[in-house]
Amino acid sequence: MPRGKNQFPEWTENDVKFLREHYLQLPLYEIASRMSRSYRAIQAKAQRLWLYQETIENMKPLQNFTEMEKAYIAGFLDGEAFFGIRITYKNDRPVHATPMINISNTNKKIIDWLANKINFGKWTKKKPYIYPKNRYSKPWNAAYVLHISGRFRMEPFLKTFLPYFRVKREIAKKLLELYQIHPYRGPYTIQIWKKILEIRELINYPSPKNVYYREHLARFIKELEFKNLQQDT
Repeated sequence: MPRGKNQFPEWTENDVKFLREHYLQLPLYEIASRMSRSYRAIQAKAQRLWLYQETIENMKPLQNFTEMEKAYIAGFLDGEAFFGIRITYKNDRPVHATPMINISNTNKKIIDWLANKINFGKWTKKKPYIYPKNRYSKPWNAAYVLHISGRFRMEPFLKTFLPYFRVKREIAKKLLELYQIHPYRGPYTIQIWKKILEIRELINYPSPKNVYYREHLARFIKELEFKNLQQDT
């Protein structure tokens, strides 16, 4: 049946599945863009599905780790994981930042085991985000990566394993500090961008691309500070 001008597109099972899988993984505006819907439509549907409350309910599996498992996983992450933060740009200006952890290993069984242990919710895949690290690698060098992102996965995860980290402790603390000063869905203030820059500098990858984006973010912060100073005078 054709829809009239004022009718909204119906939600299909695939639409709902996509929203569940990407809610809190991606900014809502990006989900809206991918689904060709408005931001408010995505927000309203997420509220009707109780996705926020469902996420909170499904944080409980993190409480079931034994002390030995916590120590083992933290040690594994110290050696095999990348802790970072991805920044999304719009018109060459930072608009959103996503803390993340990539756990890499050539032994797929270990990655599968970790994925099962840290399954953060009934609405996610049982073994999320496992993929070949480099499709051009030779078979004997193939690696697998488990990707963790989204505030309601990252924050409880970091709090659970922080006391057991050694190598990654400082970066984990900085990421938790970011969550403490940045309210859920809250705007990005100068203080928040400065904390993000601290994290990027702590990671300190020397490649020209990473250096460029760190300097770009530093310039962006100075611009914001200058604008605020002008407004105050």
